[in-house]
Amino acid sequence: MLVKFAGILQPVAFIGCENLLPYVLKIIPSWPWDIATDQLEEPVIAIHRIDDGYVIHAPWHSQPMSDPTEVSAACSLIVDLIHARTLERSIEGEEFCLHGAAAVFSGRLVVFPALQRAGKSTLMARLAAAGQRIFADDLLGICTLEDIGISFGASPRLRLPLPTRTRRPFRNFIDAHRGPADDRYLYLDLPAAQLALHGETAPLGAIVLLDRRATGAAILVPARRSAGLRHLIVQNLTGHHDAETIVARLRRLVDELPCYTLRFSNIDEAAALLHDSFISWPSQSGEGETARIAAEEPSPLPSKSYLQPQMKSAAPRRRRRLDDDPYIRLPAVAAHEVDGEIFLTDPRDGAIHHLNLMASGLWRLLAEPITTKQAVEVVQTAFPSLQRQRLERDVTALFSHLLENKLIAHPEHLDSLAAAGARAPLGRTAKTAS
Repeated sequence: MLVKFAGILQPVAFIGCENLLPYVLKIIPSWPWDIATDQLEEPVIAIHRIDDGYVIHAPWHSQPMSDPTEVSAACSLIVDLIHARTLERSIEGEEFCLHGAAAVFSGRLVVFPALQRAGKSTLMARLAAAGQRIFADDLLGICTLEDIGISFGASPRLRLPLPTRTRRPFRNFIDAHRGPADDRYLYLDLPAAQLALHGETAPLGAIVLLDRRATGAAILVPARRSAGLRHLIVQNLTGHHDAETIVARLRRLVDELPCYTLRFSNIDEAAALLHDSFISWPSQSGEGETARIAAEEPSPLPSKSYLQPQMKSAAPRRRRRLDDDPYIRLPAVAAHEVDGEIFLTDPRDGAIHHLNLMASGLWRLLAEPITTKQAVEVVQTAFPSLQRQRLERDVTALFSHLLENKLIAHPEHLDSLAAAGARAPLGRTAKTAS
């Protein structure tokens, strides 16, 4: 059976698994669909029934994806549907797909980029229980040209079992809106008033980074724009644009939208705080914000390590042995500075690298030839309280990372590296040295 979904040129083939379609439609109830009139048309996605589950084939998968249950297979298929739709929309336009959640507050979207086990899906369900309209639980379309979010109309999905501290009113709401489920996940069956329709749009209002902790009261604090940009780059799922375009488009979002961090341990407190904070929108500058939004000053000191493998894996397994000759940055590498932190884009391989404050300062020094020893001396002068041994280790690690990724070189090698880079294939990866 071939099924056409609105916004996707080619159909989806359900091969021996027509029983799966009702699960899919229950999770994306407002996504228009129809049986394909041409049952010989080439499908963009094919899903097969096998003895112990389902297998999905799509051109962007390096190998077939397998799922054991109807619910998990429907979930995987919907992700592929969104990918196919976004791929077609983003080739010529400025639409991309963000791994994250979003809810409507006073007519505008608060966007929550995904962070591992930060509780975004539970938070969306809790906001729905409080009457907020949910725009996205896991995948959100964004058009940077119009600064709008685009809903795919997918129901929120909760991980099972529910947290033991879930309060009775919230449990009652979940029980009253139970949708498709297996032993790992439960989808909510929300009314139309609380779940945005497929293709529905709303203006973007703010970016909120989730920081779930074991204890402590909920608090909303301003976040650095560089942190917002880093998380947007990490969770950008549209990979066919060049790195320069990706950073430029996402940077425009963080330049225009306020960015916050929500620290919380209790989901009820977090939902209440979001409602109180965004029922009337805080100003872009931060003046006149609700009293429960606290101030936070960024630390000028470097983080524990420059090389956290957060976007992909930027850290070398071990520091390379560096000689005492000077290094200089390659002119082909472009730099985008946000709040003193630099994002590097490399047109030769499509990679994106994030440098924290200290690493960004070293990158500026590399505009002229400099040795690692000279770099250590400069940083030691600026931060005399830093332990010398740690400083030498971190500077060496940063230079190793830059050298390993061919972002710096000995001055006499610049021409040969530039020529080699011009022949490299373009493929986007995102790395960090933050």
